[in-house]
Amino acid sequence: MSEALKPAPSESPRGAVREGQGATQRAPDLIGRVSVTQQAAQAMRDGILSGRWPEGTQMPSQRDLCELLGVSRTALREAMTTLEALGYLSIEVGRGVFITSQGDWPSVDRAQGRGRRYAAAEVLQARYFLEGWAAQLAVAGIDQVRLDRLVGLLEAMDGALARQELAELDRLDEEFHGIIAEACGNSMLMDLLEIVRGAYARRERSQRAQTAPEGGKLVVISRRVAEHRRIVEAFQAGDPAEANRAMRAHILGLAARNGVHLSEDATAAE
Repeated sequence: MSEALKPAPSESPRGAVREGQGATQRAPDLIGRVSVTQQAAQAMRDGILSGRWPEGTQMPSQRDLCELLGVSRTALREAMTTLEALGYLSIEVGRGVFITSQGDWPSVDRAQGRGRRYAAAEVLQARYFLEGWAAQLAVAGIDQVRLDRLVGLLEAMDGALARQELAELDRLDEEFHGIIAEACGNSMLMDLLEIVRGAYARRERSQRAQTAPEGGKLVVISRRVAEHRRIVEAFQAGDPAEANRAMRAHILGLAARNGVHLSEDATAAE
């Protein structure tokens, strides 16, 4: 299966923690534990959101998709029916299968689709404010299970750093930020963070397909882990203001490592 279309891992710590929280609308969790159909649906949805298959265009033939996704035609048709029901696809008898316009997608994915057009500085500025505030709120809302998980993720980051496994570090980083978002206790803020971090992740994947990995040097990557350590220490100390500062310092470091300068004006609205 193409790297861009591999289904997400079946275990989703973020999804498991979220289960049972507020009934706000969010992108549907399509992937199941074992269902090939659900995995195919998730892979196609990811391809649509990433822009691989732009809105208004026709999907590849069923034969090509079966080969690409490694599924049977029966599973593929069921996956397409699922995506049609959710508003991503339009199945037109005698013509083919087409990607619908973003206006037909679930609200969270409409925003994520638009996120492809945001400049890196805009995305990072949004992360600076939203994630700093979320970290501050999360200090009061985090439970021991999540706090222990943050500590465990930090230890895993140390291991990934020692092995220089950037892809694994990215995965751990994403889960780390997701746990903090869940602990903030604000459903709207959680959705906004999901949109902004999703937009940033897509930009990162696109850039890394064309350029060398972030920093390219152990010392640069180690700064990233050190920034997460400061965040964890703020949570362990129960210091909301320090959690805010540590998170914002991390986002500024992230911007600098990616060649983005956030001006004083861009970070002044404290």
